[in-house]
Amino acid sequence: MALELLLAVGAEDSDRIEAFAETATTVIGDRTARVTLGHVLTEGEYERAVDTIAEHVDRSGRSGVTGRPETGSLHVSVGGESVTASEFEREQSALSPGDAAARIIGQKTLVRDLTAALEDRGIDTEIRGAIGDPADAIVEMIEEVSPDFVVIGGRDRSPAQQAVFGSVSQQILRSVDCPVISVRSNDD
Repeated sequence: MALELLLAVGAEDSDRIEAFAETATTVIGDRTARVTLGHVLTEGEYERAVDTIAEHVDRSGRSGVTGRPETGSLHVSVGGESVTASEFEREQSALSPGDAAARIIGQKTLVRDLTAALEDRGIDTEIRGAIGDPADAIVEMIEEVSPDFVVIGGRDRSPAQQAVFGSVSQQILRSVDCPVISVRSNDD
C-alpha cells in the first residue's frame, strides 16, 4: 500500500518550498507514495484570483488571458486549454467549490514551484483546493484524504503574537489524529 502524504501550504510558505520538498522526500524515503498538495483560499482571495485571471496575461504561457481585438473577447488559457473569459467563468461556476479552487490554486506560483520541486525529486502530486477558513478547510481535507502524515508550514511566534494573530498550524495540530510535521521559519 502506498504512503499517503498531505502537504498543506499557505501563501506565507513561498520561502519554504525547498524545505517542504526535502521534508516530503525524507518522509517518503524509498516507499511508493501518493502526495496531495493542499492549499486554501479565503473567499476574498478566490474572488481576487478569478478577477486577476480575467485581467492579466501570464507571460509564462501556462495560463492567462489575452485580448482578441478582432472579436472583442478575452481568451483564457488554463492548463493549456484556451477558453473565452465567459466560458472560464461558466466552467468555474459549474465546478464543485474544491475543484474550482484547485483549478485556480494550480495557477498560483507557490503551488507551481512546489509541484516542480517535487517533480524534480521524482514525486508526482495531486492538487486539492478549498475555499474558506484555512484551518477548517485543511482539517476537512485531512479527513477526506486520510494521510499517513501531514506536512504544514509554521512560524515561531511569541505567546502574545499567537493570541493576537491565532495559529492555523495549532488548530490543525489539535484537530487531527495523524502525525503532523511542521516546516518552520522564524518571524523577524
